[in-house]
Amino acid sequence: MRRFFASLTLLFAAGVLVLSACGVDMAQSIPPCEYEDGSGQTGYCYWDASAHGNHKGAGVFIYHDGDLIAQR
Repeated sequence: MRRFFASLTLLFAAGVLVLSACGVDMAQSIPPCEYEDGSGQTGYCYWDASAHGNHKGAGVFIYHDGDLIAQR
């Protein structure tokens, strides 16, 4: 069962990356993370370093239950 959820998570992350590469706004489907490391939140969230926090970072990070699953 754990392997199934890991596969599902990877499939979802791949889909998000494909959608974002095609210009689909992730904010429409995934809420922003409260903290930059994805902690304190259940489910999926994203952290856009250029738009959150001190706005000095680069990259978008996608978390699931606090675990980093994708970045670009």
